[in-house]
Amino acid sequence: MPGLRLALLSHHDPRFGTATYQRLRGWFPQQRPRLAYLASDLRRLGPYFYVQQEIYARFGLALDDLAEVTDGFRPELLGHLQQYSGLHLSGGNTPRFLALLRQQGLVPHVKNFAGAGSVIVGVSAGAILQTPSLHTAQAVGDDFTEADADWAALGLVDFHFWPHYTAEDEAAAQALAAQLGRPLHAAPDGSGVLVEGTAAVALTGTRVFTG
Repeated sequence: MPGLRLALLSHHDPRFGTATYQRLRGWFPQQRPRLAYLASDLRRLGPYFYVQQEIYARFGLALDDLAEVTDGFRPELLGHLQQYSGLHLSGGNTPRFLALLRQQGLVPHVKNFAGAGSVIVGVSAGAILQTPSLHTAQAVGDDFTEADADWAALGLVDFHFWPHYTAEDEAAAQALAAQLGRPLHAAPDGSGVLVEGTAAVALTGTRVFTG
């Protein structure tokens, strides 16, 4: 998709430098852009919402809880998403998050949002969801069930993403990249990947395994 503007980040972390968030801010032409926060558990926000809301506020970005806006994701209220300039996909359990998106009929809305050139920021599970499959989610310890057997994620990008990467993961990441036959970006906390159009830029600390 030539108009993509995506951020795949490893963690809500103060080590993300000013330059990273300034670049994200530059993706929004509005004076006070608003992002919708989509939590992996629609029943509760958890503390990460407020951490991320504070970080965004430092750079002139507002973050709203979409679950609250849409009153528990009643389908007829999904039009609210189009009122936002960006979408933030939270961390959590990746296969459960994807199952929830499917159950609520949100997958086409997220894909259309990305295809229209709107910004999507995903953290940890929210980053993995943007990739072709859930294989890295299993590698980092997410619980899986038989219902997750198709492995397919949203496929907004053509590479895989390994969050919370450490040097101890090197052999496993290299083996997984070879198994999947696609580049794998492995990001320690405080790093990630920014995608503009067809270009993926690895932030400092992120390693790219090509198999």
